[in-house]
Amino acid sequence: MTGEPPAPLDVRLALAAMAAWATVAAVLLAPPGLVWALLAGQGLLGGGAAVIALRTRRPGPGNRTAAGPTADGRLRALAPTVAAVALLACGLGSAAAIRAHHVHSSPIAGLIGQQATVELTATADAVPIGGAGPDRVLITATVTAVRSGPDRISSPAPVTVFAPADGWGEVLIGERLRGRAAVQAPDRADLTAAVLQMRGPPSHREPGPAVWRISGGLRDGLSARAERVLAPAEAALLPGLVLGDTSGMDEGAKERFAIAGLTHLTAVSGTHFALVCAAAAALARSLGPKGRAAVTVVVTVGFVIVVRPAPSVLRAALMGLVAVYALVSGRRRQALPALAAAVLGLLIVRPAWATAPGFVMSVAATAALVVIAPTWADRLQRWGAPRTVAEAVAVAAAAQVAVVPVLATISGYLGAAAVPANLVAIPALAPALLLGLGALLLGPWWPAAADLMVRTAGPALWWLSAVARWASGLPGADLAVPVGGAGVLLVLAGIAAAVLWMSSATVRGMTVAVLIGCAAVWPVLQWVVPRGSGG
Repeated sequence: MTGEPPAPLDVRLALAAMAAWATVAAVLLAPPGLVWALLAGQGLLGGGAAVIALRTRRPGPGNRTAAGPTADGRLRALAPTVAAVALLACGLGSAAAIRAHHVHSSPIAGLIGQQATVELTATADAVPIGGAGPDRVLITATVTAVRSGPDRISSPAPVTVFAPADGWGEVLIGERLRGRAAVQAPDRADLTAAVLQMRGPPSHREPGPAVWRISGGLRDGLSARAERVLAPAEAALLPGLVLGDTSGMDEGAKERFAIAGLTHLTAVSGTHFALVCAAAAALARSLGPKGRAAVTVVVTVGFVIVVRPAPSVLRAALMGLVAVYALVSGRRRQALPALAAAVLGLLIVRPAWATAPGFVMSVAATAALVVIAPTWADRLQRWGAPRTVAEAVAVAAAAQVAVVPVLATISGYLGAAAVPANLVAIPALAPALLLGLGALLLGPWWPAAADLMVRTAGPALWWLSAVARWASGLPGADLAVPVGGAGVLLVLAGIAAAVLWMSSATVRGMTVAVLIGCAAVWPVLQWVVPRGSGG
C-alpha cells in the first residue's frame, strides 16, 4: 500500500452495458408494443443527445460558455455519454427484437401442438435428468430442418430436447440427428423456439466434428481413471470439479455442496478459468506480456473445448479472463470497462443470456472482484489483517454478497455458511483442478503419470467433500428467505449494510444504484425462474 488514493473507476462503459442489458431483457420479457415504444424512446433520446454533443463541440456565438460551471453547461457535458448509452442500448435491443421475431416465426414454432420429424444438430452433450419413469436426457440443439407431411423446410432455430436415454443418452455436441417429436411451447423467455419431446430413438445419426469426439474420449478416460484409482466419493467429485460433470455424484452430495455455497466448484465457474489462466500465464512468464496473453487465450480455448462450450462455460471463460486481467495487471480502473465490454459482447452474440440467472451471477461476482473486493481488502489490512488473509476474505465475501440475491431467488434460502466454506475450500481447488487436468491430458500417452496425478489429487478432493459436509451442517446454513417483499428487503438490506460499511465513496454510490436495480429485477427473476428450479 502506497498511501495514495486509488484512481477513480471509469463507469461510463459500465452504464452503457447496464442500459443495454436492461433493454435486451425487456425485449425478451415485455409485450411487443411496449418494446417498440422503449426502443423508439431510446432512439429519440440518443439522437437528441448526439445533436447537442455535436453542436457543443463547435461552440458558436450563443454557446461559447456552455462548458462553464452552470447547470446548462453540465447538462451539455453529459450529452455525449447520454447519446452513447441510449444509442447503444437501442441498437442492441433492436438486434435482439429482430432475432426474437426470427425465432418466433420459424417453422418449428409454427408446429407447436403438433408432431413432426425434425433434423437437428446437438449444441451440447446429452445430460441425464431425474424423475419417475424411464431414464431421460436433456439436449440443447438447433433444428436445421422440419418434415411435416411431404414438405421439408430448412430454417435453423434453437430448441430444447427431452428424449429417452435409450438411443439419445450418448449424444455428443456436434452430432446430427433425425427423429419424431411432439412440439411444445417453450416455458422460458430465452429465445428458444420450441421444446421437443422425442418419440423413440433417433432414426438417423451422424457423428460430429472430430474435435468433440476426441475431447469426449478424454473426458471418459478421466472418469474411468478416477473410478479405478480413488474412493467412490472422490471419484465422483473429480469429473465435476474438472469438467462440470456431476452425473456420478449422488443427490446427497449435490445437496451438501449447494447448502454450503460450493456448487460453483462443480459447475466450471469463472474461478476455474481464472486458476487455469493464471497457471498458464505463470508457466509462460518468460515469453513476455504478448506471449503470456497468447498462451492464456490458447489454454482458455482448449479448456472450453474439453469442458464443452455450454452457455455457462462461455460466460465463465470470459469472466475468468477479466478477473485474471484485473488481478495480474492491477489496473482496476481498466478492469471495469473490460468487464462492461465483455457483457456487451456476450449480449451481442447471445441476447438470450440477458434473462439467464447464471449470466447475472457471473457478471455480479466478477464485478464484485473488480470493484468491491480491493476496497474490502484495504479496509481489512487497516484493521490489522495480513495481506494474504485480507485478500482471501475480501474475495470470498464480495463474490458471495454479489450473488446472494439471485441464489436466494432460485433456491429459497441464504447460504449463510458460504463465506467460511469458500475460505477453507478454495485452497484445495487449485491442486485438485490442475492435477485433474494434467491427468486428463496425459491419460492417453502416459497412463502411469496420469494415475499418479489422480491419486495425488485425492486428499484435496477429500478435503472439499469434508468442507461441504461440515458447512452444510452449520446452524443457519440453509436459512430460508421469506417469500415476497419481506425477503427482498431482508436480502438487500443485508447487502447494503455490508457494502456501504466496508467500501469507498465511489463504490457506495455504485452500490446504491445496483441495489435499486436489484429491487426492480427481483420480481422479474421470480417470474422467469420458478422457485426451487436451480436454473
